[in-house]
Amino acid sequence: MDARRKEIEHLDGEVRRLEQSITAECVDIGRRIASLDRTGCRNEELLKYLTNVDSLRRAADAARNDIDHIAVLTKQVAVRTREIEENTRRRDQILRERETRFEDLGAGSFAAFKMLPDREPWRPIFEEILKIDVETEQRNGDLRGLEEEEKDKGFFERLRLKARKVMLRGEISRLDRAKAAAYAMAGSRAADS
Repeated sequence: MDARRKEIEHLDGEVRRLEQSITAECVDIGRRIASLDRTGCRNEELLKYLTNVDSLRRAADAARNDIDHIAVLTKQVAVRTREIEENTRRRDQILRERETRFEDLGAGSFAAFKMLPDREPWRPIFEEILKIDVETEQRNGDLRGLEEEEKDKGFFERLRLKARKVMLRGEISRLDRAKAAAYAMAGSRAADS
C-alpha cells in the first residue's frame, strides 16, 4: 500500500508540474501570437484574439497605473495623517500653554488689583474670583470651626465630624479648580483690555 501511495503522490506531483509547464507554454505562445504582424493575417478568429489581447493589455496597463496612483495617494494620506496628528498635538500643547499663561496673568493681575486703592473700574474683570474667594474663606472658616469643635469631642463624635471635614475639603478643592479657571478667564479679559 505504501509503495502505491508514494507512486500516486509522485505521479500527482508530476501532473501538477506538467500542468504548470503547459500553462507557461500557453502564455508564451499567446505572447508570440500577440506580437505577430497583423497586416498579413487573414484569419478572422486570430484577428479577434489579437484585438482582445490589445484591449486586455490596455486594461492591464490602466489597472497598473491606477494601482500606482492609489499607492501614491495612500502614502500621501499616511503623511497627511501624521501631519494632522502632529499639528493636533502642537495645537493642544499651545492651548495648554496659553491657558497657563492666561492663568498666570490672571493671578498676577488679581494680586495687583488687590493692592489698588480704587478697584471699581477693574472689578468686572475679577468679579468671579472675588466670589470664589469669599466662598473659599467661608469653607475654610467652617473647616477651622470643625477642627476646634473636634478637640472637645469623643471618638464617635470625631468620626462624624471627620466626614463633614472631608466634604468641606472636597468643596475647597473644587473651589481651587474653579479659581484657576477664573484666573484664566480674568487673564484673558485682562489681555483683551
